[in-house]
Amino acid sequence: MERPASRLRIRSRGSALALALIGLLLAAPASPAPPRASDGTRLLEAAETSGSAVVGRVGAPRALDGSGWLAPLRIETVLLGPTVGESIELAWEELAASRAPRFREAERVLVVLAPVPSGSLWSKRVGSPALRQRTRVVADRSRAFVREPSLGATNRLRHYWALSQTERRGATGLGHLASLIGSAEPPLATSAAHALASSSAGGELIDSGSARDLVLGLLRDDVPSALRDALLGWIGGARPPALRAELERRLTPPDAPAVLHLALARLEGELAAEHSEALLASADPELRQVGAAHAGPEQLGVLRGILAQDPIARVRVAAVRRAAAIGDEPGFEAALDAFDDAEPTVRAAAADATSRSAAFDAIRLRGIAFGWPRPAPETAVLALRLHASGASRAVLEEIAASHEDAGLRTLAQIALGRDPQAH
Repeated sequence: MERPASRLRIRSRGSALALALIGLLLAAPASPAPPRASDGTRLLEAAETSGSAVVGRVGAPRALDGSGWLAPLRIETVLLGPTVGESIELAWEELAASRAPRFREAERVLVVLAPVPSGSLWSKRVGSPALRQRTRVVADRSRAFVREPSLGATNRLRHYWALSQTERRGATGLGHLASLIGSAEPPLATSAAHALASSSAGGELIDSGSARDLVLGLLRDDVPSALRDALLGWIGGARPPALRAELERRLTPPDAPAVLHLALARLEGELAAEHSEALLASADPELRQVGAAHAGPEQLGVLRGILAQDPIARVRVAAVRRAAAIGDEPGFEAALDAFDDAEPTVRAAAADATSRSAAFDAIRLRGIAFGWPRPAPETAVLALRLHASGASRAVLEEIAASHEDAGLRTLAQIALGRDPQAH
């Protein structure tokens, strides 16, 4: 009689466990819904085209069809362009049906407006002439908006847009853009960085206050990489003199953020040898990456050490690109060290970098293809393909015809643009 009782207890325990698991599953939170659409990173560009931007409070949204939406917008402030009335109908597209509409009732938004385009789907959706007259479409394919903009950012935009086109490209306009980059909401800051990068304004127009704002923008951790990329690109072209003092002040600690070292390199055109040496010796991989990207010919030995020993792939990528870019034969030879790297991204970078080297040597790559163990021969085939010279093609022809490794013969055939099955 004990065994049935034991089985009953086991069965009861199993049932209890199953019920507990079911309860946990039922109580588990559902997968999060996709986030609402948000952009605004090209808002200033859209405003230059449309000439109309407002801040307002959204009413209850309503769907017109599968993707078109309307919501009343009570205007609080006109930032740019003519007065559009106390209230308008705001129109936008929602192409992802799985997520909630981008605007919610009672939400405050900054939005760039465009008229309903004639002959478009919108002109059919809002067929009534009276409704069409009151309707404005969110510009830039429904992306030119920012939710809950700060008072400081909207005031700065109002002042910026009040300037003439000439003044916007001058010191005052650049100062407003720098201030937005340093402190505005991430989409507005990114939009201002794009506006700065696309301007033809000279760096001499940047004063010390604007330089400080630009550095604050570089240091922000709440913005996409597009902001830093745009800023670094502009710094490299405009070379604002006032930025040097601000960067040097913040670069005094040896462990200053890598982006500041990058900014100095863009500003100067290069880093001093002692500067890059210090970065190469850092324990921080981001700093080593910057150091590797700006090493000089005298540091090829250090770059080769990185390619042999550095545990971080992106640091090795920077090292192989820099070694090949140095342009002489020792730099090309150093870059070949990465042809058998364990990480595919490093090998791909090595193939691309060596194919661009001024010291490219197809015969040297032939020796790798026939003499080194895999994966180096595969990297050599890719580099030969990317170089696309007569000498490179001749080596590929030889690999395709006579290499003992059938897989490499096939790879060479593909690099030559042939169908391996046809041979």
